Amino acid sequence: ITNAAGSYIVFITTIVLLVLWAILGGVFGATQTWQIVMQDASSIQCYVSDTLLMRQQQNGFIELLKTIGELRSRNQTLVRILRTLSPGQRHEVLAHRRRSVILRRRQKVDSKDGPWLKKWFDIMCDGMAIAFGSLPSLALYVVGVGIWIVLGKMLAFDNTWQLYMNTGVAVELTLTSIFLQHVRRRHTQWLRETLRNIEDVDCELEQRIRSITGDATPNEAVILEPPARRFVERGIDGYAHLVGSGLGATLSFAVFTVWLGIGHVLSWNANWLLIIGSWTGLVGFVDAFVLRNVGYRQHCILDDQVRALEEQDFALYSLLGLPAPKVDCSESMKMEKRLNYRISNWFVVTTAKWYVLLAALGVVALVLAVATALRWSETGQLIANTPTMIIEGFLLLVLIQAHNIAIVKRWFEFGAVLERR
Repeated sequence: ITNAAGSYIVFITTIVLLVLWAILGGVFGATQTWQIVMQDASSIQCYVSDTLLMRQQQNGFIELLKTIGELRSRNQTLVRILRTLSPGQRHEVLAHRRRSVILRRRQKVDSKDGPWLKKWFDIMCDGMAIAFGSLPSLALYVVGVGIWIVLGKMLAFDNTWQLYMNTGVAVELTLTSIFLQHVRRRHTQWLRETLRNIEDVDCELEQRIRSITGDATPNEAVILEPPARRFVERGIDGYAHLVGSGLGATLSFAVFTVWLGIGHVLSWNANWLLIIGSWTGLVGFVDAFVLRNVGYRQHCILDDQVRALEEQDFALYSLLGLPAPKVDCSESMKMEKRLNYRISNWFVVTTAKWYVLLAALGVVALVLAVATALRWSETGQLIANTPTMIIEGFLLLVLIQAHNIAIVKRWFEFGAVLERR
């Protein structure tokens, strides 16, 4: 399901539907119902996307951990066997190095295969990911919100003024969430292909050394100890697991059924239309912060495991008396020194803190109290929607930013792992 949701077909279909919605608004006028339909559709779509992104994130994390564990286990076996070899046998191992084959494999992974249209589309998407996840995009978003606040006085801060903002942010939320799904899927496929090549070369290396010594002892299991977690973080992980599981989808289906069931009671009016948008919008708002928090902690765990794998690799090279191959990271180092990168990284790290997520829950409690005081009228629901949608829109840009930073880092790290093998 996560692969299908991030496919080219789903991505392009979403863009086409947005264009059709805009054309309908131009032909029949930007009515209140036209705007509310967009907000509801966007809230539901973002809610579903958050669920799929959660599952996509968990699957990718588990897959990477499993591969790193297998590589570390195999490394332990190689160290054990190499220590038992005579100098002559070690020379025989070195004679079987196949650097040219490995380099050709890496070049194949790095290239974008397929028809020219697909390659052009992929390059365009990568460029858009960099643009959406850039500091200027965040600044432009904040400026846009500021202009909307200034214009509020002209429109007496009424429902129409709130609807304009909600509609604009709804379009941005749909674009960024579906775009993030698509980019993550493509980059995950690339990473999976790289890992497959690493596994192939690693197994070949193990097989060659075992054939020299006749060693048939199974590889020892490597236990990847999870880091200590706060009580709050355990609760966040439990919620993330619920959202990304079938149970989360079942609960969502139940809520949609109840919403449809009360439609006749509210005469299928605009207030009824807003209810589902309010619920999915508030839940999606919290889910976005959960995604960021869980994703950041998973990223830190992977950093530690990759570092442990690197140390094992260097120990192997030292045992063989060979210099480890160097990977050119100059471009990455230059990027990390730039001011806009440091500011962007600050946003990425800060929004991932557990207390920021608790603050988001506080915002939800506040807007729920206001909406309840206004008896969940149209105005009350718009007040519940507007601030949370604005913050979620900003956070989705930060999520793209975080993905860009993480994928570049993994590109260098796993490219180096393949090179060493």
